[in-house]
Amino acid sequence: MASFAGGSIATYLGWRWIFIFSIVFSILSMWLIKDTPESKSESAGGFKFDYTGLMVFIITMLLLNVLITYGSELGWTSL
Repeated sequence: MASFAGGSIATYLGWRWIFIFSIVFSILSMWLIKDTPESKSESAGGFKFDYTGLMVFIITMLLLNVLITYGSELGWTSL
């Protein structure tokens, strides 16, 4: 959705407007969360990083990129 919005803005208004909208939305979001209290719960124990999840994510993103980039050349999209 973001790439569609960015492409539409760049096509119809010009690429510089993307930065202007980014600034406006950043200021608006900072204003909207200004008085929101933090609701962080207390930590119960030690933190353990999920290396397996990170590897699965990296491999999935890599395979998705290969599918999008080379899918038509490899014949994956032809019936």
